[in-house]
Amino acid sequence: SQPSPVRVIQRTMIRVVSTSDTPLIRLFRHRKWPEVLERLRTTPSEAYPTEGVLRGEKSTILALALRVGAPFEVIRALVDANRQQLVVCHRFAGSVIHEALRYLASDEVFSYIFTEAMRQQSSDQRQKQTSSTNLSPYFSSQFQCVHVQENRVVQAPNLLQVQDDLGRTVLHHVVEQIQRRRSMLGRHTRSSYNIFRRLIEAHPELVHTADSDGNTPLVLLLSQHPDTPEPELEHEIFEMVEYLTSNYPSTVAHTRRMNRPWRFLNLMNQPSAASIRSPVASPLYFAILYGRSEYTIRALLRAHEEVEDCGCAAVVTQYCEFCLHVAVTLRAPTNIIQLLVEAHPQAVHGADIFGLTPLDWLWMTYVVDWHTHGTGENNPRRLSRRRHLGREFHDWHELVTQRIPFEPDRYDLLSESMVREKQSTFLSRLRVMLLVPRDTGLLRKVCQLSNLPLGILKLVLTVDPQAQVEVSQPDTRGRYPLHYIAAHSRSYRVTVPLGVTSRVQTLTETRNSLALAEVLDRYPAACRQADDNGQLPLHVAIDGAKEDRSSAEPDCDEDYANAVLETLLEAYPESLGQRGGISNLYPWQQAAVGKGAHLDTIFQLLRK
Repeated sequence: SQPSPVRVIQRTMIRVVSTSDTPLIRLFRHRKWPEVLERLRTTPSEAYPTEGVLRGEKSTILALALRVGAPFEVIRALVDANRQQLVVCHRFAGSVIHEALRYLASDEVFSYIFTEAMRQQSSDQRQKQTSSTNLSPYFSSQFQCVHVQENRVVQAPNLLQVQDDLGRTVLHHVVEQIQRRRSMLGRHTRSSYNIFRRLIEAHPELVHTADSDGNTPLVLLLSQHPDTPEPELEHEIFEMVEYLTSNYPSTVAHTRRMNRPWRFLNLMNQPSAASIRSPVASPLYFAILYGRSEYTIRALLRAHEEVEDCGCAAVVTQYCEFCLHVAVTLRAPTNIIQLLVEAHPQAVHGADIFGLTPLDWLWMTYVVDWHTHGTGENNPRRLSRRRHLGREFHDWHELVTQRIPFEPDRYDLLSESMVREKQSTFLSRLRVMLLVPRDTGLLRKVCQLSNLPLGILKLVLTVDPQAQVEVSQPDTRGRYPLHYIAAHSRSYRVTVPLGVTSRVQTLTETRNSLALAEVLDRYPAACRQADDNGQLPLHVAIDGAKEDRSSAEPDCDEDYANAVLETLLEAYPESLGQRGGISNLYPWQQAAVGKGAHLDTIFQLLRK
């Protein structure tokens, strides 16, 4: 029977490919090393590159040997047979040094290839006439061209400047292969580090070269993401980062632009889209994203200080986040969050594209982890779901707030010890973000937050042992925590992205749950105490509501503000007859004077 046309074509294609291989190449593919050495001794001309190889269309015999893992004796014999292979580069695979690093050549082979390639390159550069390179006149005339064009000649004046089809230099390949080199070859920690330093010392410009994706070697180094934590790998990464930041601190300032998704253009919390900086991906961002160690983060922050570039102040994601946003949503360790807050305290109140601050995300991640059974410091959140909020988040938020203080029942999946641990971790992170010393209470600082979740206040009042003392003590201004919480004229309200598509909804706490009532119940006598300016909490509440109404963006919930006044008046009715220490007016007069006056407030006070 006649063979099918498809089989004929397949056999023809295989026959064409196989006949193009020289006997030496076939020996390499079958890894017959004694026969390879004998063939090189008898017919060394097979090691000479053809014009197709020189154009970057085919690989040299030396590159093939590195790919199949040839032993050192074979590599040395190939180089002795034709040294010109050392300076020929493949248009996609790069130089022979690329090949040695990509295919994990042994330390002995890499050291030999690197030394001989640099020596051959220096020898070629010293030659005044290119005819000695044994190239045709066409290739000789193009010898000084770096291979960056479509029809490029692949010989370059500096092998360490050569980039492969991904735009990566040899230094990119060193840092990218750290984890693979360790897992496959089980090498000592210093192996990659020694190669790393050797390449940089030979050509320092490598540290600033970005690949086609805009990633420098430092970014690829920080983007290592092992399946399980490896202390030895982290130490090796830290050594390389420490060397880079100590000798070339400007590498931390290299950023690449990131595009903002079109569906978020109408969600910006700033006045105009033109005023928003485009997000940039910095090395510090990648270090936080992939969970680098505290020592590595410290080295990056020191380099930022040295070059006077605050990496923590840069917008690093398409969601207009700061590095602190990323750390909080990833549930980073408390010490990492502390480093970022100390480097740029203003980031604590910086809003992302939805208007959410790191403090908002700290509370929302606490709510989410309560129902997903949490992701602690030893079990970080997956990168793809670090900002994910389920569509049932509103119900979770209300339930978690109501269940403070926590009283376990028979249906709870979380034990009391797990809940206590979550609460303790949350308060320690909150203390770090608010820059509150460990021996100082959190309550007063929390009461000063303008957009305060009721759950945070209840958690501090319940769990923080110093809150019971702090609620009944005035500060240096004579103010109690009740004075600060009375200045709030609205409940907690944020815009949250729900689901995979980030469908935006507004989360507003009910007006029935007054934060002021929680503080007042702990120490009712505070409503009778005036501060150093002679202001009662009632006077502070009236001024706070007026200020919110008269601001550039009025943000006052009238029902909530009236409920605050009603609660204070019920606790201390005699406050209606006391003049304010600043205005020297009665409360109803104070409410009627100046900007932000509201008739409902005036009538409410007059009726009382």
